[in-house]
Order: sequence, then C-alpha cells, then structure tokens
Amino acid sequence: SQEINVHRALRWTSLAIMALQIVLGAISQNVQFNDFGADRAMAATHLALGTVSWGVITAQGIVGSLLAY
Repeated sequence: SQEINVHRALRWTSLAIMALQIVLGAISQNVQFNDFGADRAMAATHLALGTVSWGVITAQGIVGSLLAY
C-alpha cells in the first residue's frame, strides 16, 4: 500500500540523515578550523540535520501509527 511505501521511504531517509550527522559530528570534533565562520556553519548544519531528522522520525511514527489502524 502507499502508506507502507511512505513509511519505508521515511525510514531510509532518517537512516541517511542520522549517518550524515555522525559523519559531521566526527568531522567537527576532529578537524580544527581556524575560521569561526566555518565552525559555526558546521554546527548550524549539524543542528539543521538534527531538526530535519526529528521531523522525519515524527512523520514516520505518524504514518506507522496510521498503518496500525
């Protein structure tokens, strides 16, 4: 059904975003930028990905709960 396909797409999207967040976290922890703007951009990107990840996981939960009924 279409809801199952949406649920699967959201699952893979959330997995990709979380993996990217891990990579960005490791880069920001291990690479020392001499530019405050680069540090800030990395932190903002990490925060934005976290927010998008939260939204995708919430949508996945909503679709999953709709499938249960």
